Amino acid sequence: MGISERVNALLGVLNNSITREQEIALVNRFVSQCLKYLDIVVNQVFVSQLLLHNDSLECRQELARMDEKRSRIHDSLIAQLGAVNRLCSKYEVEPLYEGSKDRREIGNFAMELIYEYFQARN
Repeated sequence: MGISERVNALLGVLNNSITREQEIALVNRFVSQCLKYLDIVVNQVFVSQLLLHNDSLECRQELARMDEKRSRIHDSLIAQLGAVNRLCSKYEVEPLYEGSKDRREIGNFAMELIYEYFQARN
């Protein structure tokens, strides 16, 4: 089962829960955080490329600022993933993520989820 299918299974059981609105909002924030994480990673890589052609203090400062922001977003993503997986456990559905606690692996998981949504577009 793909990640987006596991999200769908979780949303299906949340639809019948008493605290449905808050729990669905949590899942929504998690998916949004995955997208934010990918956005900052892509922008950071681009600024790194710029440094190859313009090693200015301004570019280096921007890269440092982006690195701090990426770290905060990644930390939030990891926390939200834990909360969503606890929801999965509460409702006895397959967890969204079963991998290690490795930051890079979790980042790759976020990319896979967004890629699945991207592929499903009509």
